[in-house]
Amino acid sequence: MGSGGSDSEQSPSRVWCPKSSTLTPDRTELGRYLEDTIVVDWQTPAVLERTRDLVAGVEADADELKRVDVLFRFVRDQVGDALESEVESVACSASQVLHLGVGLAFSRCHLLAALLRSCGVPAGFGYQRLARETGG
Repeated sequence: MGSGGSDSEQSPSRVWCPKSSTLTPDRTELGRYLEDTIVVDWQTPAVLERTRDLVAGVEADADELKRVDVLFRFVRDQVGDALESEVESVACSASQVLHLGVGLAFSRCHLLAALLRSCGVPAGFGYQRLARETGG
């Protein structure tokens, strides 16, 4: 599902979010933080539509951080924790989390990254593996 496009291309399906100079990246190579992937599937119709709905209330000349804040608060406040719900399936991709309305922490990160990327905001995340030490 990856887009495979160049870093300078902007997909015609990307949600229009006015750019501002508020957010300044620490490097110039941000293409991979804008990609559509299997788990950060921001180009799916449901993700694009939800992003449009969420940022529609943000004024066009508003600070880019306002859009980031709206998207973050949506995931934090409106998308439930799968461990606290009775959902039997576990979502992984952003579109699955959006469809179910719940996800584990890592999959909710996938959704947030997808929403941000659909606005042209580079977004990444990292995984950590936790292991319990065994032995005496």
